[in-house]
Amino acid sequence: MLCMIKGVIRTGVVVFGLMNLFVNPVFADEFKVGIVTLDRDGIDGSAFMEGFQLAVDQSPDVSHPAGIEGGDHLGGMDVSFRVIDGNVTQAEISTTIVNLVEQEEVSIVVFDGRSEVLESLFDPIVTSETMLIAMSDVSELNVPPTPYFFAASEQAGLLSLLTDTNPSFTEAFVSEYGNAPTDAATRGYLAGRLIDMSVAATNQNPADIQSLAKGLTEAVSSPAPNNDSEIQIIENSDENLVKNQSEANEESNMISKLVFVIISITIFGYILFRRLQKNK
Repeated sequence: MLCMIKGVIRTGVVVFGLMNLFVNPVFADEFKVGIVTLDRDGIDGSAFMEGFQLAVDQSPDVSHPAGIEGGDHLGGMDVSFRVIDGNVTQAEISTTIVNLVEQEEVSIVVFDGRSEVLESLFDPIVTSETMLIAMSDVSELNVPPTPYFFAASEQAGLLSLLTDTNPSFTEAFVSEYGNAPTDAATRGYLAGRLIDMSVAATNQNPADIQSLAKGLTEAVSSPAPNNDSEIQIIENSDENLVKNQSEANEESNMISKLVFVIISITIFGYILFRRLQKNK
C-alpha cells in the first residue's frame, strides 16, 4: 500500500509539472534586429534610436494577454535590438557584422550610413539570408539585386508613414522628447514602422523572407489617411486587434487547463486501478 501511495505521489508531481508548463506557456516568440549606424558625418546614432524607439512604443502589444508585460515589441512579437554605432572601429566592423548575422542570428539588419560602408558589409549580410533594410541614400550603391535587400530611401510612399497615425510622428516625437525630430530620428522612426508592419505580415515568422519582403513593399504602398475619421479607424483597428488577441489567448489557456485536468484524472485513475489490481 505504501508503494502505491509513493507511486501516485511521484506521478502527481510529474503531471503537475506538465500542467504548469502548458497552462503557463510563453505567450510570444522573440526576434532580433541589428541596427547599424556607422560613418555618417555629423549624425548621432542616439537620435536614430530615439525615432526607432518611438515606433516601438507605438506598436500595439498583441502578443501577450492583458496584464502581461511584454517589453519591446514590433509586428506582434517581442523584439530585442543589437546596436552597432560609431564606437565600433573600421577594423572591427566586418567581424562585428558577421557575428551579428551568424552568432546572434538577427532576423533583420537596419543600416543608416554612407553607401561605401554599406557596400563593404552587403555580402556577409545578404548571403546569410538576413533581410537588410537601408534607410540612408543608396543611389550610389553598386550591388546585385537580391530579395534580401530593401532600399527604403528609394520608396515613394515611405514618408506616408509619418502621418498615418494620430498624433503624427512629429507631434508624438515632440511630446515624448520635447524637441523637433532630426533627420536621423525621422529615419529611425521610419525603420521601426517598416519592421512593425512587415513582421506583422509574416504571421510571426520574420524568417519568411518572401512574406517579409512583401510586407515591406506593402507598407510603403498604402496611402496616408486623408482625414481624422480614417485615422480613427486605424486606431480602433489596433485596439480591436489587441482585444481579439487577448480573448484568443484566454480561450486557449482555458482549453489547455481543461485538457490537462482530464489527462491528469485519467492518469491517476489508471495508476490507482493498476495498483489496486496488483494488491488483490
